[in-house]
Amino acid sequence: MEKNKQSQWSLRSVKWAILLVVLAGSEGLVAQQSLETFYRTTGSAVTDIFEPQRAVIQKCSAVIYNGRNEIAYGIVVSPDGHILTKASEIEGIDPISVRVDREAFDEVKVISVDPRWDLALIKVEAKDLSPAEYAPDSKLAQGYVVVVNG
Repeated sequence: MEKNKQSQWSLRSVKWAILLVVLAGSEGLVAQQSLETFYRTTGSAVTDIFEPQRAVIQKCSAVIYNGRNEIAYGIVVSPDGHILTKASEIEGIDPISVRVDREAFDEVKVISVDPRWDLALIKVEAKDLSPAEYAPDSKLAQGYVVVVNG
């Protein structure tokens, strides 16, 4: 009985394959790629569109290191060096350092941790960092594109 099921399945698969070949021969497959590489998500046309946003994001994003290893990402929330990050990614790691855009900070203090939300507020000594600007959610329609660093 098992062989009979396998042969029925194989026969069904062959019928579908023949149907696809017939359709492909007459008008082409419907599922063919419709965009040239230049316009796909990793194509230069797409990445060039997001360059202005990337430049802004770079200034308000933090990369958190343990030695030379990237261990977490964060977001600048104040010009004086407060950075919000994921608590579980920095928990128990010492020492940590932070890079925001091209500026490096070797002295990092953990100010507060909220395990319920898995958030940590860390602080570096800075004066002119660019905090992230949050859009009011009431102005965002469903389907907006979100651009993030990392």
